[in-house]
Amino acid sequence: MAAVDLLSLLQRRGLLSESAARAVRQESLSTGRPPIVLLRETNQVRDEQVFAELRRLPELEEIDPADETAVDIEALRWLAQSVAEAHFALPVRIERRGADRVMYLAMADPLHRESIHAVEEASGHHVVPLLASPGPLATAVGRLYGRISTQLIPRATTQPLPRADGWSTGGVETETGAAVVSDTKHAI
Repeated sequence: MAAVDLLSLLQRRGLLSESAARAVRQESLSTGRPPIVLLRETNQVRDEQVFAELRRLPELEEIDPADETAVDIEALRWLAQSVAEAHFALPVRIERRGADRVMYLAMADPLHRESIHAVEEASGHHVVPLLASPGPLATAVGRLYGRISTQLIPRATTQPLPRADGWSTGGVETETGAAVVSDTKHAI
């Protein structure tokens, strides 16, 4: 992939002034938020313009996130929705390459190395970025993640639950102290 970033590309094409690019870059560095997110919030460049410029780069494979047959819903389970939203991305499929897991990731800005790295860290997968139009991508993230739960759920620890008569009942004590009791009994 060419060593170019979205802000430089937009600036070279005359869609973003040097001062605006510098301000967005600085805010991105200080907040950790991707430039594409900041550009959308401030309406400095239209989504269609961003997408059209990125489409010109031959090394970027394109995907339509509105096409549900292009997205394996199980891939979403590998990345929390909050991370996907923060980096304006959507996992579309997971593949194995030898011992490595590879996540194909639809992104509004597939040139943003920091987002790619953050998703790799969060998911434990190598990321192959794919270009997606920002509007349909935002819609797909909300719609598809709405079908599954990717929140971390605290795991309960299995512990014998003591009884007053010296026996213990097999069960699970949750972090809230609630117990789920089974019929298994053993001496303590």
